[in-house]
Amino acid sequence: MNQVSSIYAFGDTTFAIKTDGSLYVWGGYPNEKFYMPQYVRSGITAVAFMKEDIYQLLSADGQVFALNLNSDAGDAELSQDVNSSAIADNVRSVFSSGMIKQDDSLMDVEQI
Repeated sequence: MNQVSSIYAFGDTTFAIKTDGSLYVWGGYPNEKFYMPQYVRSGITAVAFMKEDIYQLLSADGQVFALNLNSDAGDAELSQDVNSSAIADNVRSVFSSGMIKQDDSLMDVEQI
């Protein structure tokens, strides 16, 4: 894969963000249905683990989306797993099980 700006790895799941902000995923224990990188969404700046097979995706405009990799959707439908509406906004950074908002407040995923 060319023009990768960031790599995130969580267990057997790997994410790559390209310089244009497009996000790709592969791996995914236990079924590893994503052998080759699959396009997920554009405009992403960071990825963090949330819980179980759910990951947080931070967009360039500060919105956080949830990505569920434990769905029964096929590879071609992977982008359909991304929630169409954000679970949080005005977010500066995401980390395992939480996020920091622009006003410096901490938001735990249990609050979602």
